[in-house]
Amino acid sequence: MTYNDLISKLHSYSRIIVSGPQRSGTTYAAFTLSQDLEYKHIDEQEFGTHTAEGFLNVLSQENIVVQCPAVSHVLDQIQSQNTIILWMDRDNKDIAKSEDRIDWHPHWFNVEKNKYRTIYGDEVDKFERNSLMKKHYWNIQKQNLKTDYLDIPYSILKETKGFISKTQRKDFGVKQIQL
Repeated sequence: MTYNDLISKLHSYSRIIVSGPQRSGTTYAAFTLSQDLEYKHIDEQEFGTHTAEGFLNVLSQENIVVQCPAVSHVLDQIQSQNTIILWMDRDNKDIAKSEDRIDWHPHWFNVEKNKYRTIYGDEVDKFERNSLMKKHYWNIQKQNLKTDYLDIPYSILKETKGFISKTQRKDFGVKQIQL
């Protein structure tokens, strides 16, 4: 699938949820998709990043693209029609490098593990990195979704007009998407 194919497919949905592990491209993907679709962009900070209730309440709106890696543990609770979840799939090594660059790991990883612990128990302790944990549980969770979903390779973002190469992003801030 190309980026243009993705845009064509997404026009039939009024709610697009962009999730995945933190540092997997959700911020940029949600931003650029909202621009190309001419939908409202909702960053996770607008509903309280880690607040599942705030996230689920946002889904009452239409023609939105929601960026929400911090609430990936509740994606199977979505009941909204005309909704699709896009799961960003980026190489685990690149995610780890990005986490380490902004000093995200291990504090925020422990926050994420505690969310999944309420669902899966101490099993979460076997994971050493957030992306490994989230991808594992996504593969379980997506079997029970009540909405459509697509696994989106990070590489598809290279086809967008605003994509910035890895070498140019080396000093980017946490939510930075433009030079």
